[in-house]
Amino acid sequence: MRNLDDLEHLRALDPDGMMQAVVSFPDQVKSASKILPDFDRGNYQGINKIVVSGMGGSAIGGDLLRTYLAESFALPVVVVRNYELPGFVDEQTLVFIVTFSGNTEETLGCFEDACQKKARIIGISSNGKLEKLCKERNIPCLLVPRGGQPRAALGYLFLPLLKVLDYLGLISFSADEISEVHLILQQLLEKYRPEIPLADNPAKLLAKNLESKIPLIYASSPRLEAVAWRWKDQLNENGKTFAICNTFSELNHNEIVGWSSLKEITAHFYLVILRDKKDFSRFNLRVEITKDILKDKVAGIQEVWTAGEYLLSRLLSLIYLSDFVSVYLALLYGFDPTRIANIDYLKKELAKVK
Repeated sequence: MRNLDDLEHLRALDPDGMMQAVVSFPDQVKSASKILPDFDRGNYQGINKIVVSGMGGSAIGGDLLRTYLAESFALPVVVVRNYELPGFVDEQTLVFIVTFSGNTEETLGCFEDACQKKARIIGISSNGKLEKLCKERNIPCLLVPRGGQPRAALGYLFLPLLKVLDYLGLISFSADEISEVHLILQQLLEKYRPEIPLADNPAKLLAKNLESKIPLIYASSPRLEAVAWRWKDQLNENGKTFAICNTFSELNHNEIVGWSSLKEITAHFYLVILRDKKDFSRFNLRVEITKDILKDKVAGIQEVWTAGEYLLSRLLSLIYLSDFVSVYLALLYGFDPTRIANIDYLKKELAKVK
């Protein structure tokens, strides 16, 4: 059994420094908030819908943008994980092409489709083909720092979206939000960092609870849907474990019935419920009733709550916990949290067929 308090052993299991990337996330958020768009705003007038094209870690920023704007923004926001854009994309559509590497084939396919549809395009990348294509066609491309994994660059793949929309006058993004989220993340870092022993570290304790279990992540409302997906993705990629996610109250209309059988299997599920203190009271009631239904069907149930007043802080506070938990879980299993062998193999095989 691996000891999460043995820092020397943990460093040996993490030669590529995923834990350090997680620890530095508050600084990344602060740095990303200072990225300033610099292009002719006159070319982006009359926008009436927004599309974010990306895959994997490069797409989650779009999901968070959709969530962040859902309750206050008049324009539709759609996230596309595909080789092509929806048929509604036209000259009045702002299309963000987001690929951290600059080389994601599905996203580059959407770039070409956006050009054909004469959409207003803005790229976000660290380098690669997208940067070159944008230069060739005189399309703005916001460059973020190179290095590391896309899933460890969330600040750089999310906050520039907000900065662009603010620059275009489509939203008002306040400095107070960034100040609060940076403060909240710093406070959480002092609770979750590797130097804090297991007995006092909520992230280590949750990772221990998930060890040898199948994580089941439930978002308490659609507001946290993107966060639940981020938990699942981080547990998959960092933690090297299968995970499931769903959202209230949709799961009360279908999935809740599925617990009637396979009790020997569901006994190995560990339910994590993501909660937001500003959820509508009916969501809260649904969560409580569902916990009562499932309490004897799973290995355990744990609730984790958002922190902060602004929505940005509340979203990122829960995501920050998932980053730590997923890395700690990988270390418990003895995996390097950075390596993604199955994805590397898939890309290698795809490259054989042009």
